[in-house]
Amino acid sequence: YFESQTDFFKWLSEKVDLESGKSIIISFGSCLLKNIAQIACNASVIEHWDVENYQYVPRNKTPVATGLYPAVSMMNHSCRANVSMYYIDDIVIVKAIGNIKRGQEICNCYGINYCYSKKGDRQSSLYAQYGFKCLCEICSNPRMELDYLNAFKCTLCFGSVPMDSKVCYDCQKTVDLSEVFKLEKQAKDSL
Repeated sequence: YFESQTDFFKWLSEKVDLESGKSIIISFGSCLLKNIAQIACNASVIEHWDVENYQYVPRNKTPVATGLYPAVSMMNHSCRANVSMYYIDDIVIVKAIGNIKRGQEICNCYGINYCYSKKGDRQSSLYAQYGFKCLCEICSNPRMELDYLNAFKCTLCFGSVPMDSKVCYDCQKTVDLSEVFKLEKQAKDSL
């Protein structure tokens, strides 16, 4: 199409110094293929969020475009990401969800969050789209997945404290949940 319907290759040959013997069409095709592959695996869905104040991560979002953000595309996936992303126009904002320790990997969720999908569904979707089997902390430890869904916020580090163990996954300290249980009982009694 580009060769028969446009002057693109004539224009390209005037602008680009190609190695001798290389076909302009082959060079263009390889560049095009590289960009398609980058978009398939590294693009971010740009979503406009309905918000009045950008201090907090908004809830309602509408996909409007796709963009390539090199720093964002370097983040690995975790089904329990430690950052979230949102956009102000074409600028991506990466915001920590909780405390991130020095040296800890910054992980983004590639759209398949453990709160909304079963492990098998997440694994299939990630493999189909990105070609890898997720080995994040949630996928590697099925017990942890259940614990996070039924956990309280740690009063010491704001990590997750499973109800049955009372030991924070993040700071590894035992947390007194007696006050939480009192409030929970009061709420149930008031119903």
